[in-house]
Amino acid sequence: MNYLSLFVDDSAETRRDMALLFPGQSSQTVGMGLELYQHSDSARDVFYLAEEFLGESFNRTMFYGPPEDLTTPSIAQPAVLTASIACLYAMSEYMQPTRFPRPLFVAGHSLGQLTSAVAVGAVSLEDAIWLARQRGL
Repeated sequence: MNYLSLFVDDSAETRRDMALLFPGQSSQTVGMGLELYQHSDSARDVFYLAEEFLGESFNRTMFYGPPEDLTTPSIAQPAVLTASIACLYAMSEYMQPTRFPRPLFVAGHSLGQLTSAVAVGAVSLEDAIWLARQRGL
């Protein structure tokens, strides 16, 4: 059973409350998000948006490195945010929107607090990408 299938059945007997927890900087790794980019239209849109704001080499750096560039805060912070939101979008694409459970709670460690704000619609993705870049400067 894959992880996403745990949330598909929303009958009263099997419905689980869900919390989303988003990571902060230092969780980044070269290659993060590449499979999402390759297999999810919704996730790909997130990566396109990030690249539009941050420059054409942003996704290439995230997917292929070099690792030392991905540890630079002005790249790492928007990269973690972008990969996290892309994952969330891919999950909701994979499931029917009416069956994707609304989280009971969202939380984030450090930068993940900004990602949490995007996840609940309190901050736009565009503004969050910009803020993550500024936060890392």
